[in-house]
Parts: sequence; C-alpha cells; structure tokens
Amino acid sequence: MPGGDYGVLDELLGYAIRRAQIKVYAHFFKSIGDQTTTPQRFTVLSIIGSNPGLQQKEVRPPLKIQQLRKGVQSATKRRVDCP
Repeated sequence: MPGGDYGVLDELLGYAIRRAQIKVYAHFFKSIGDQTTTPQRFTVLSIIGSNPGLQQKEVRPPLKIQQLRKGVQSATKRRVDCP
C-alpha cells in the first residue's frame, strides 16, 4: 500500500525486521530461480555439499533447523552421493 499510513507499525522494530526478511527472501528466490528450495534447505545442502560424509541430522541442531521433509532428504542424499 504505497503512501499509506501504517500507524504504529512504522515504529516497531519487529515489523521493520519482518519487512526486511520478506525482501531478502524475495531476492533469494529470484537469485536461485527455484521457489521450492528455502533458504534453510539451501543452507543444509550447501554445508553437506562442502563436507562429504556429513549427514543432515548433524547439520540441523547447530543451525536450529527442524527436520527436513522426505523429498529434501532424498535431494540431500543425491547431493552427497554426487562426485
């Protein structure tokens, strides 16, 4: 809503952070050209791709990422098995 009055929202740090997060996610999805790979999935796959033998269950806890769904687990396995 360009030019609209957002009232107290303009004064709240949490609202500003959320608006920034939305813009960062939009940039992320545009950059990778894939709407199904979230930043969390990309992070896990990148770390696993750079550390052969590392498993998803070892990456998630330090990053505070919940367990990824089955399809992502398969993608993770394929990524690790690639030469």
